[in-house]
Order: sequence, then structure tokens, then C-alpha cells
Amino acid sequence: MSNHESITATLPGSPEQIATVLPVIATMREQSHQAFKLDDLAEMAYLSRFHFNRVFSSIAGIPPVEFMTALRFERAKELLLTTELSVTDVCFEVGFSSLGTFSTRFTQLVGVSPAEFRRLPELIDRGKRVVCPRRAAKPGTFSNAIVHGEVRNLPDPGGAVYLGLFPTRFARGRPVSGQLLMGATSFVFPNLPNGSFSLLAAVMPPTEGLIDHLRLDRRVQVGVGEAPIVIRSGQEQIHCDVQVRAPQPTDAPILVSLPALVVT
Repeated sequence: MSNHESITATLPGSPEQIATVLPVIATMREQSHQAFKLDDLAEMAYLSRFHFNRVFSSIAGIPPVEFMTALRFERAKELLLTTELSVTDVCFEVGFSSLGTFSTRFTQLVGVSPAEFRRLPELIDRGKRVVCPRRAAKPGTFSNAIVHGEVRNLPDPGGAVYLGLFPTRFARGRPVSGQLLMGATSFVFPNLPNGSFSLLAAVMPPTEGLIDHLRLDRRVQVGVGEAPIVIRSGQEQIHCDVQVRAPQPTDAPILVSLPALVVT
């Protein structure tokens, strides 16, 4: 089986739909500095904008414009870490014309501001690890609900396993709750708020340090909980395992800054 056939066999959608979407995603990744609009992407696929949007979303899990935005911010993270470009220059480099819009969206998606993200290597050097904090919430909004399970199919025992409960299947912003597992596979999330969440995982090789986790490349393994997690009464005890796998071309970038969640 060829690599393309192997990828196709694991994705939702018909082979024809996947064959239409994959080249568009490849172009999006190669030209992430371009501010492609939905019409531009649909034209690449030779589909109407509405049909393309529906097909792409069914395969990638998020709409194409949202996927494109994620790629632009992934590139922004790389530029902030590896160049001396100012935040303003990075903003323009990834296709934004407004620094305010860029900074606001970066903070929403990554979990820290562009300036804070750039300072993270220094903070990691002198900081200490803590359990990933829950998102700030009003008193009384947390409950007795518990989610517990196992991380399965780990490629390298002893690697760093980041787990987070997110409102969507896209790892962006700060999770409702999260954990960093080192040399362990069992997890428990207590006192969760009501709502519907996805349990997402990112696994880094054991040979890499926390600073390396700022730059996620294709070595990272990913995972999604077996089912959506729905908490209504605040008394639920939900078992949800996470199956780890290699990333697919259709996976959106992990935008949340993982070390920022576990360093203080």
C-alpha cells in the first residue's frame, strides 16, 4: 500500500473527496504566508465554495478558512522563536494588516500573547513545572464531575503526554482543564464544569526537553478521546481512553502553547 493509500484509508470521506482536499491542504501548508480566502481554496479544488467548505470540513474536522488561519499562526509561532523580527513584522509576514487583530487572535488561539510566547524559552529555563491550570471560572461553576482513562498506543514510553479538555476538536487557547503526564498513562480530570468537550492529546518524544515542546513538528504524536465528553449534572464519572497516532496531513496545527500551560 502506498503512503497516499495509507492516508486515504484512515480518513473520513470518499477517496475522491480526499484526493480533492489533500492537494489543497498541501498548497495551504506550503504557502501559509498567503491569506487565502474560501473562494481561492475552492477554486484550487474545482468546486463551488459551499460544496468545498462542506467536503473539507467533513475530512479535516474544521472549515478550510479556520484551517488556513491555524497555519498562519503556526508560522507566526515559528517566526517569533527563530527570528528577531518584531511582533509587528511577524504580523505582516503572516498576512495580517492589523497588529491589534493579530495580537488578539494569537492570544486567543495560543493561550499567551505574542510577546509572552517569545519570552517562554527564558521562562522555561528558570521556571518550575506545575499541573496545567484550569481556565479561570466564576465560583461555583465547577462540579463533582470526573473524567478518567488511559493513554493508549504510546510510541515511546516515558515521553511527555499533554492532555487537555477543549470545547472543540481543535487544540487552541487554554483548555478547560489539562495535565502533563511524564512516564505515566493514567489520568483523572476532577471538578469539571458542565459542557461538551473533546479530550485531546499531544505526545512528545522522551529525548526532548520542555523548550523543544514550543516547536511542534511532525515528530509529535496526537490523540483524541474515543467519544465527546458531555457533562450536564456535574455528578458524572466518565471513562474516556485516548488512542495516540501519527499526525495526518489533514490535522490542523496544535496552536495552544503547551509549555505555557505547565510552567510558572
